[in-house]
Amino acid sequence: MKAFLMSLDMRSRRAVISGWEYPTEKDEVGQTVRKSELKWTKDEDDAAEGNSRALNALFNAVDPNIFKLINTCKSTKASWDILEVAFEGTSKVKISRLQILTSRFEALQMGEDETIIEFNVRVLDIANESDALGEEMSDSKLVRKVLRSLPSKFNMKVTTIEEANDLSKMKLDELFGIEALKSDKYGKGIGCHECEGFGHIQDECATYLKRKKKGLVATFFDEEDYSESDDEEPRMALISICTMNDEVDVQTHDQLESKNLTDDTADRKKTEDQEIILQQQERMQDLVEENQSFLFSMVTLKEELAETKHQFEELLKFARMLTNGTSKLDHILD
Repeated sequence: MKAFLMSLDMRSRRAVISGWEYPTEKDEVGQTVRKSELKWTKDEDDAAEGNSRALNALFNAVDPNIFKLINTCKSTKASWDILEVAFEGTSKVKISRLQILTSRFEALQMGEDETIIEFNVRVLDIANESDALGEEMSDSKLVRKVLRSLPSKFNMKVTTIEEANDLSKMKLDELFGIEALKSDKYGKGIGCHECEGFGHIQDECATYLKRKKKGLVATFFDEEDYSESDDEEPRMALISICTMNDEVDVQTHDQLESKNLTDDTADRKKTEDQEIILQQQERMQDLVEENQSFLFSMVTLKEELAETKHQFEELLKFARMLTNGTSKLDHILD
C-alpha cells in the first residue's frame, strides 16, 4: 500500500513520508492563524493536493471498520501511523515478533522430501515478514543459512558452491537458480553400484567389502594343497582376523543405529521447538486482533461521547431558554 501511495506522484510521496500541515500566517496582533486558501503559494497548493490525493487513496483502500480509525485525520502520515500501530503493533510488539521470527529462522531446515522450490518459498516468507517489521535480512545471511539448512544429500554440492562462489556477494535468487540444486538427479550425491545406495562409491561400500573379504578367504584355501599341520596356524590367524572384522562391522552397525537414534531425538526436539514457536505466533496474532478490537471500541465510545456531549449542550440551551422565558413572564406579571 505504501508503494501504491508513493507511485501516485512525488507530492503524494512526500505527504506519506513527511506529512502535511495546514499553511499558517500571522494576523494583525501577531497570532498564528490558518492562511486563507486564496493566499496559498504554488508550493502550498501542490503540497495540499498531494496530501489530499494520497489520503483519498488510503480512505478508499480500507474497509469501513478500519476507516473509523482514520476518518478524522487530515494528514496522510497521521493516518498511516495509526494503521501501522493497529496492524503491526507498538515498538515492543514489533521486537517480540522479530524475536519469534529470528527463532523460526534459526530453526529453519529443509525437509528430506521437500523440493528446492518449496524451501525457497519458506525462506522468502520469513525474509519478507522480517522486512515488513523493519529489519531487512541481507542476501549473504540468507545464502549462508540456506546452505547450512540443506539435507546431507546436498553436502557435495554445497562444498562445490562454497568453493566456486563468493558467498558474501551471492544473491539468494542466484543460489536457488543453480542447476545442481534444482535438479533432483544430483540431489542424492554419488551412487553405489553394489547396494544401489547413495553417498558412497563401491570401494567404500560395507556390503561390497564384506563380500570381497569372504571371497579372499575362500580363494586362499582353494588355490593349492597344503599340510594341515604346517598351515594350521596361519589359517587360524586369518580366520581370527576375519572374525574380528565381522565384530568391527557389527560394532559399526550398532554405532550407526545409535547415531540414527540421536538424530531422531534431535528431530523430535526441533519439531517440539517449532510447535512452541507456532503457538507463540498464534498467541501474538490473537493479541494483535485483541488490540484492534480495543481500538474499534475506543472509536465507538468516542463517537458516543461526542453525541452525548451534543445532546447535553442542546438540553442546556433549552433549559436556559425556559429560564429566560420564566423570568420574562414573572416580570410581566409583576
